[in-house]
Amino acid sequence: MMLMISPRLVLVFAFTVPLSAMITRYITGRTRPLFRARSASLGRLNGFAEEMVSGQKTVKAYCEEQEIIRQFEEKNRDAVESYYKAEYYGSMVGPMVNFINNLSLSLISVFGAFLYLFGLMRIGQISSFILYSRKFSGPINEAANIFSDLQSTIAAAERVFALMDEL
Repeated sequence: MMLMISPRLVLVFAFTVPLSAMITRYITGRTRPLFRARSASLGRLNGFAEEMVSGQKTVKAYCEEQEIIRQFEEKNRDAVESYYKAEYYGSMVGPMVNFINNLSLSLISVFGAFLYLFGLMRIGQISSFILYSRKFSGPINEAANIFSDLQSTIAAAERVFALMDEL
């Protein structure tokens, strides 16, 4: 329908949609190792905490409480840093894609206005084109917004599968 309404405006849209895909791919490639590191550091922290709780009597018998607290704080700090980096960079995908899609909408509106001024389009056609472009880019925005959660899930699944391979 967008091609039927205005092939010229489709050129703007044809530029921004691949740009969204390239940015998503680039950021995803950069954040995947961060999510893996986050999952691993959280696993180390949980494993350490579980081990220390189950060996509480031994820790107390050897008066190692302060050393255990120091080790826990170190592992906790590592987990917090890993979590922060993964979430910070992972949460950039959605806003970046939303920005590009809003830029696309702005460019379509501006070029549509020029086409209207030169008598090449009517207001209804511009409005219809904008509505179609929003309907087309809506699922792309939604997918980009959940990419951070998807990356986290993939990293957790990798750890589960690695554990299953050990068994």
